[in-house]
Amino acid sequence: MINIPPRELSSKSLPTLKHVILTGKQSSISGLHSYNDLIQRGAKLPHQKLNEPQASVNPDSSVAIYYTSGTTGQSKAVTVTNFGIFTLFHAQWELFGPVFTRICAPIPMFHICSEIVGVLNIAVAKCKIIFPPILSDAVSTMKTIHEEKCTLLIGTPIIFRDILKHPDKKIGFKFITFLYY
Repeated sequence: MINIPPRELSSKSLPTLKHVILTGKQSSISGLHSYNDLIQRGAKLPHQKLNEPQASVNPDSSVAIYYTSGTTGQSKAVTVTNFGIFTLFHAQWELFGPVFTRICAPIPMFHICSEIVGVLNIAVAKCKIIFPPILSDAVSTMKTIHEEKCTLLIGTPIIFRDILKHPDKKIGFKFITFLYY
């Protein structure tokens, strides 16, 4: 395993939160780790040492369990596996790799699409993800795409419909639609 110094957070309001990884400026607060420092430490380790934890991961083991009502309206658990996420990332990179640089994600953070397709791509793709100030709002999303020069828009069909049917739409920017149902 990769050795990380045993610095942990200690919070009364979040007693189980022990580590936070920050991007940007470093912090000397115990339990806060610099993303860049972790990457640099990993780069210094031999490949064999990095592959050990990866080899111990069962591809069929669960990574997360999401609760969804889907199209039935009845809540049910959906299990996402390591292999499922790996396959998703691989397919995305095969199809959309060059445009995964500036992603507009007008979907809430608790949605599986936002968490897996949006947030995890930051780590895998080293891209920037932008959440419009007002989620699921056509004008806010269009402004974000234009101002941030987004190369990819992820979301649900209703988001695309609202943008395409909006009376003030100004499609003076290029983006690739990426639908998840």
